Amino acid sequence: TVYRLLSSVEDKPKATKTKVAITKKVETKVKGAIMTPIYQTSTYVQAAPGDHKGYEYARTQNPTRSVLEKNLAALENATDAICFGSGLAAMDSVLKLLNPGDEVIACDDLYGGSYRIMTKVFGKYGIKFYFVGMSGVNGLNALMTPNTKMIWVETPTNPMLNIIDIKAVCDHIKHECGLALIRLLKPLDYYHKKYGTALYGLNKMNLLLQKQRNRGQDGAGLVTIKLDSTPGTRYISRRRSNSPQYLKDLFEGVFSHFTDITKEQLNDPQWLKENKPYTEVAYFGMIKGLEQKLNEIKQNKIQQHLLDGTLTETTLNKILNIAVRSEKLAVKDEKLRTFIADDASRGQMVSHVYDVTYGIVENEVDTIVLIDDSIPKKIIIVSSAPQIRYPDCYGIDMSKLKEFVAFRALVELLNQDGKNHMMQEVYDNCLEQEKLPMEQMTNQVKLLYDQYTDDQISAKISELVTPEDIIPDVQVIYQSIDDLHIACPNHKGDWYFSGNYPTPGGDGIITSGGTLANLTALICARNVKATEEIWQEGQNEKYAFMVSEEAHYCIDRAVRVMGWGDAGIIKVPVDDHYKMKTEFLEPLYQKATSEGIIVLGVVGSAPTTSTGIYDDLTSIGHFCQKHDLWYHIDAAHGGPAVFSEKYKHLMRGCELAHSITVDAHKMMMTPSLTTMLFFRKPEDSYKTFAQKAQYLWSDSTEEWYNYGKRTMECTKIMLSSRIYALIANYGLEVFGEYIDKCYDLAQIFAELISNTDNMEIAVHPESN
Repeated sequence: TVYRLLSSVEDKPKATKTKVAITKKVETKVKGAIMTPIYQTSTYVQAAPGDHKGYEYARTQNPTRSVLEKNLAALENATDAICFGSGLAAMDSVLKLLNPGDEVIACDDLYGGSYRIMTKVFGKYGIKFYFVGMSGVNGLNALMTPNTKMIWVETPTNPMLNIIDIKAVCDHIKHECGLALIRLLKPLDYYHKKYGTALYGLNKMNLLLQKQRNRGQDGAGLVTIKLDSTPGTRYISRRRSNSPQYLKDLFEGVFSHFTDITKEQLNDPQWLKENKPYTEVAYFGMIKGLEQKLNEIKQNKIQQHLLDGTLTETTLNKILNIAVRSEKLAVKDEKLRTFIADDASRGQMVSHVYDVTYGIVENEVDTIVLIDDSIPKKIIIVSSAPQIRYPDCYGIDMSKLKEFVAFRALVELLNQDGKNHMMQEVYDNCLEQEKLPMEQMTNQVKLLYDQYTDDQISAKISELVTPEDIIPDVQVIYQSIDDLHIACPNHKGDWYFSGNYPTPGGDGIITSGGTLANLTALICARNVKATEEIWQEGQNEKYAFMVSEEAHYCIDRAVRVMGWGDAGIIKVPVDDHYKMKTEFLEPLYQKATSEGIIVLGVVGSAPTTSTGIYDDLTSIGHFCQKHDLWYHIDAAHGGPAVFSEKYKHLMRGCELAHSITVDAHKMMMTPSLTTMLFFRKPEDSYKTFAQKAQYLWSDSTEEWYNYGKRTMECTKIMLSSRIYALIANYGLEVFGEYIDKCYDLAQIFAELISNTDNMEIAVHPESN
């Protein structure tokens, strides 16, 4: 039922029984019925079309329904009521009172049907809906605009059963939208003494007037401002007008004070203290300055046309009609002065600015100007992360040390203290590091950072980021690495800050499946280890890889794809537990060499697909080091065991590998196909495909983001997002937990088989 409230709340309400009796007797006096009859007729007698006794057709009126509506209106102290077949039908009729451009503020805990009819049906016709919590009424303030035509309240709410104080909402609306007279209670010299400038009073008054006008209140305006008023004198009189002209009238007297401000004055703290330009003054001063500049442009255009003899009436009108197009998009009044620290208010501010700018501000055409009347004594910038000091070699585009502000601050300090010679010394040390095995390399740049404390570097950063014309002090505060570990106890990626890289170098790609990853790895191994330029010149020698007899069939397939045939794959026997017999590696290698076959590398299984057994990865790695062979590990299934404290020993020796394949869609629970291929040396991954394609990439650069240089596919979806989503939501520990659960279940199942009569297990499992 929809009610229309009594037009005068001063009417003395009749007693409930009296009101109901009055509405009943209208229908009962005809036939003497005690209760109102139920009228089922669809049509009524009419003397002529439209000439009837109050009822014409059941769809529009019905005597029974009329009595119900009058009774409900009487009970609710309303003048009228309309009954509908459903709540949404009533809601539909009420919302049709609105026009395009109108705005509605509704509670944010709405019945689903209400929310849908607002957003999906009426939202299409230019009616804006804002949803806000109404447990308190203060949230309505930030959303009230001149276009606010309706406040929609549902109580108790569905489904949360929240109770909204209807009276408080109504009182608030009347308070905010009612006729008001605004005046300042103190003369302007009071504000000058207290705040250092009389403009504070003008600005305060303007904010109140602006608030009035935005809410459609009559009476917003000024006639006079008496600057010499004595205390207690009302020096502002009201003009009943909603015109924006009063705002310009208000500040016309102070425009000249701000149109000719010099840079020296802006840099003079004492001048700013005494003449602080508040936002409204600055805004109108800016507009007036633009208009003055635009008038100069108009004059020049007209003079040029006169000189050229091309000035016509049309041209003149066009020039004269050029105007500054300006609009205030948002005013941060008192309620939003703390929006930076208050999440709820900040959200309101952001959504408000978005709403008022959408479709109004034209990209590359309009300019948004932010005017802030705050002049702080100190600006403090707080970073939740420590100083980023070192480049990331794991795929993020942070590869240039010189671009880090922390490193620039370090260089400044070294130059300032006469220690710049250390830069050359560390650089020379870095060059020497390249001659060492990867596992023996150390981060030499840390020696430079060790010369200064974190606070000293932060202080220098503060100097570097502070513009010359900034008056307040600027301080940059960073999170410490120790506190970072406390805040993120399960996050291991602190190498940007500490320089403690988890591996010496390293890189990787993500591709579509283990088969493709293993093929990519073997092609890379061929191009790195072969004695000829196979990619450009073709193959003349005979090459081979050594693999376990139980290796996945895709390894055999990859070798045959490369054209090596049966001789290209050397099968190494396995023991009774289906683990590679590493003692056969040496004799098989020597035999192949004697037959003129060049062995390029060995493939270890972690684990084998058919039995789930891990090869002895350490022994294979030592063998490859001895003969300078490529070492690839097919860890498509079992690589994530490294996340498990209980089972990570199975992957011992993987640190010796040149490349490792891991299927994230197996034991890391991502959708398929998501396969990671890791390389120990980042530069090796660029040697997989050495072809030239001018439309895809340049010849020389190593572009980490250009997977076309390193993967079989040229185009594919963002596979890394699947892995990132899991890590971001659950952390790395979720993988260890999953490995423990699955591998433990395999052990339990094996025990059940072993303890069951007439059943035996072929090999005790190491994985699932």
